Amino acid sequence: MTVQLDTDNYHDSKNQYDIALPTVMDNKRMFSAKQVKQTDQAVELQERLRRASASDVIKMIKNNAFLSSPNLSHADFARAVDIYGPSVATTKGKTRAMPTKSHAYEYIERTILASQMLHIDVFFVSGMSYLAVK
Repeated sequence: MTVQLDTDNYHDSKNQYDIALPTVMDNKRMFSAKQVKQTDQAVELQERLRRASASDVIKMIKNNAFLSSPNLSHADFARAVDIYGPSVATTKGKTRAMPTKSHAYEYIERTILASQMLHIDVFFVSGMSYLAVK
């Protein structure tokens, strides 16, 4: 998809940069009236399906999950993203906190190969205590 930007609307004289942002109306002009109407139907269908993502709706259409099959294709949903951008509600709905899975720890028994002994002695020199370990 090629986006044509209109640079006549904004000019920054300080930095000499031209900035132009495509709007929904500019994006709709790139498609025919029939395509825009089908795109609007695709967006409306997504809203009726509790803001399901475009990929989920396309899977439903392919699996004939609708009793009255809409005359929509995957291109209509892709065009909706091109015209309106990604759905904020769908994006926010996909991010959620996942609970941490608990892991079962396996106890590995260690065998003692040799017994060890530690000898400690405390002694004082000029009022200061020292620890000797052997």
